Amino acid sequence: MPKTQLLLDAMIVDYGLRSTFFYRKLHELGFLDFVQEVEKLIAIADTYNWDEREQWAISSTAWSYIAQADLELLRVFAHPRVLIEQARLITYYRSVAALPQKAVKYLAFGAVENFERGRNKKPLSFPDALKLCKLLNTHISAIIDSSLLTFSSQDLNALLYASAGSQINGAWLNAIGAEAEMVIRRLLITEFARQNKIVNFLDKNNNTIATFDDDEIVEKIASFRGFRLRDQTSILFSADPDISLLGKNGQTLAAIEVKGGKDPAGALERYGAAKKSFEEATRDNPDVKTIFIASCITDEVQQRLNKDSLFQHNFDLTEIISSEQMRARFLALVQQVLEQTLA
Repeated sequence: MPKTQLLLDAMIVDYGLRSTFFYRKLHELGFLDFVQEVEKLIAIADTYNWDEREQWAISSTAWSYIAQADLELLRVFAHPRVLIEQARLITYYRSVAALPQKAVKYLAFGAVENFERGRNKKPLSFPDALKLCKLLNTHISAIIDSSLLTFSSQDLNALLYASAGSQINGAWLNAIGAEAEMVIRRLLITEFARQNKIVNFLDKNNNTIATFDDDEIVEKIASFRGFRLRDQTSILFSADPDISLLGKNGQTLAAIEVKGGKDPAGALERYGAAKKSFEEATRDNPDVKTIFIASCITDEVQQRLNKDSLFQHNFDLTEIISSEQMRARFLALVQQVLEQTLA
């Protein structure tokens, strides 16, 4: 395939991965649920007291405007009791305040991400809730005051999704490789499920879980650690290597490394990381097969791959995704390895 066409296809695939990543993260981070949760609070709005609002940094002009406008107070301003009761809503009010998570970590306290993701077993302390409210409401009040008192529900929605887009884009820049690996995982699971060869799955806690309908499998792929096959082999997902093909006795038959980064400047670094993983796999089993999949293989990296016997099978991720023939070739290789019929 000509280099220019391959580059164009790579960009198409890259933006396709970005689209699926954004959609998945909108759900994962809860942005589509926050509005519903706030609606539930609004239904019991009279059970929340605002007498100490000045201590929570709500400006008098912003308060007066929202109180008279067609907007509920809990939809706009952060209340310390809400943050203690439902710490995940910090993300909602932070979005209304147009503050990135990094800013809140610096200006309030560093553990805010754990509370937003629901990772803390203990509720937010009152001093921390108060500190957060002051920070969030200061910025929310400034936005309302600067709007010349024309702030509306449309502005709320715009702020929420603008913040969602900014946060997810930041996560995307750090997760291109992980998303590429998810594509290969989906490809493997889909193919073996199509052939009815999957016995069951393993979750991240190494517990056996039953099979699912195809739609459910796609949704839960990120939570899988691997799956068992009817021919007494299995496929595991980990870190080094990204994917392992295990034989009937448990020995690693093949190590698969997936590198999804598109920056040519980092191509050599990704090659080096894959090489270390393959070296480790070879120490465990000198006969292990190595499969390298990358989104960006520069001329220099290609030259090294051609000379490096440690890299036995190399694929361009773009070609696997865009070419049915290349996809079939990759899947056939995986099945040959598991069957130990690879020449």
